[in-house]
Amino acid sequence: MISLQFTLTASTAHGQTINLENKMDQKHFLQAQLGAEYGIIYGLGYGFQLNKKVIPLWLTSDISLPIGEEMLDDPKSRVGIKIQWIKIGRLHISSDVRGIYRRFENDQVGISNFGMDMNAVAGYYKASWFIASEAGFDKAIASHFKHSAAYKESFPSVKNGWIEPAMGGNFHYGFQTGWSFINNELTLSGGKLLNQDFKTVPLLPFYGSIAFTHKF
Repeated sequence: MISLQFTLTASTAHGQTINLENKMDQKHFLQAQLGAEYGIIYGLGYGFQLNKKVIPLWLTSDISLPIGEEMLDDPKSRVGIKIQWIKIGRLHISSDVRGIYRRFENDQVGISNFGMDMNAVAGYYKASWFIASEAGFDKAIASHFKHSAAYKESFPSVKNGWIEPAMGGNFHYGFQTGWSFINNELTLSGGKLLNQDFKTVPLLPFYGSIAFTHKF
């Protein structure tokens, strides 16, 4: 239980940050990200615009990893959609909904987890820059535990397998900002984390990231 809670907090999900006023005629974007959430993480993302007429809609995917000794240690991958719901002048309101797969392993247990995250963004956008606020929720839905032999020796009654119903989750809220040049964007985001009980906070209750995006 402690390991799962750490995993969820350490891999809090945030929407892929893009300027909704810059180069919106481009159907694709690639994004490279470097961030801090209980350590340094890096990731790559891709988005494809499915519709841009009535309600702009993107199909998005990304994968992120912590920087460590193992190249593919503790990965997190997401697939979902980004929707722009409202555009009034320079005001844009959008949201992201994604399914998540993540894995966490230490000397005691290996955990595979499926979950979902939702993120809402409202802000002021121009072709060359933007600033926005964001808030969202990340929830673990089902988790598979595989404990090590050493852990089983200490706790013989421990069980391996899937654990349901949903357990663990956290909220985040913060800001996004960015600068656009030609087909490229440099974006920053940061904010605070809060556990789902609204009473407790993680040991390190802040997150932050910088990303470079290329639209084509």
